[in-house]
Amino acid sequence: MSKNLKKTTSVLDNAPALSKTIKELFILSKCKTKAAYSTRLKFQQYKLDLKKLVKEFEVIMETPIVLVIKVDDIELTAHNFGELLFRGCDNLELMQKIAEKVYQIGLVEKGKR
Repeated sequence: MSKNLKKTTSVLDNAPALSKTIKELFILSKCKTKAAYSTRLKFQQYKLDLKKLVKEFEVIMETPIVLVIKVDDIELTAHNFGELLFRGCDNLELMQKIAEKVYQIGLVEKGKR
């Protein structure tokens, strides 16, 4: 059973100096192995707060640096440094939407929570 999003916060709340939208913060592309798709952050001053993601999404596996979650019936691995790895999905529009949702909830500036 998936958890519903409880609240949506803007990345601008997490990073007040940021003047870009969520879409402008990451790149979605095919992995080097071509077996999956992944996103990576364009700016290294940001990371994912995995604890925020645990509160909002169905958790499959949790470690201090990696989280496997299910969002809109798609399984993905979220790394604390900001990479998202999508498994079993080739719908680019859906992956883009999911990545925006995950980053909007969990993206923070490094050194802040």
